[in-house]
Amino acid sequence: MISTIEKNPFAFKIESLTGSLLILALAGFFAGLFFILSKNLESEAESFNYYYQSSELISAGEKEIMTNWAEENGVDFLPTRTGLKKMLQDYPQRPWLKQ
Repeated sequence: MISTIEKNPFAFKIESLTGSLLILALAGFFAGLFFILSKNLESEAESFNYYYQSSELISAGEKEIMTNWAEENGVDFLPTRTGLKKMLQDYPQRPWLKQ
């Protein structure tokens, strides 16, 4: 009967090396996954921004009609992008198109 079991020091080093390599590979996988997801999030945010901006665009003809309508009706606004957006918010029914 063996009273004490001797441990093999080489087995301990191999097991710890294998475990640390496994943990390192797992960390690398999750880091790569994180970077891929962040890139996808950036491109998705860009597409949302493009969709929002394209839906808010006003054609040159409509800008001219809005400017003429504002002058005829005495509405004060700036003929800039923010002024036109504010005018769209103030008059959502777009009365300049009904003339």
